[in-house]
Amino acid sequence: MAWAAWQWFRPYEWAPDPAALAKINFSQVRRDRDYHWLDVRVRILDPARHDLSKGVALVFPDGREKRPDGLTLEGQGESGLDADGPSLAHVEAISFRFWMEPGDLSGPLQLQLNDGLLKVRSKSGPPELEDGETETFYTCRW
Repeated sequence: MAWAAWQWFRPYEWAPDPAALAKINFSQVRRDRDYHWLDVRVRILDPARHDLSKGVALVFPDGREKRPDGLTLEGQGESGLDADGPSLAHVEAISFRFWMEPGDLSGPLQLQLNDGLLKVRSKSGPPELEDGETETFYTCRW
């Protein structure tokens, strides 16, 4: 019972960068032949301060960056435009999707969001998955 509680309440990353204004809930990898889809779901901590004009990118150890290939907004009510432009006032979470080529999962990954970096993974090598298989990670230690 205690182990299950620990797994449920353990944070994805112990000390997330507060400048990111978000925390990662989980990441999910799905193998697609020799490639992978990587989905990263983040919980927005302060929707009023989240800046849509700042780019989001997956950052590789060599400094290379990859922009998301898709995203999903989750929340209550409607997001829309206000006097300052696009608004995330009702968005509680965002899922970012990345198309990963062979070699992209060879090292640690970070997510650049707002003015901060969140650790997506700390280990190296792609997870061992069969084609079409999916694995979900609730900690960055994968």
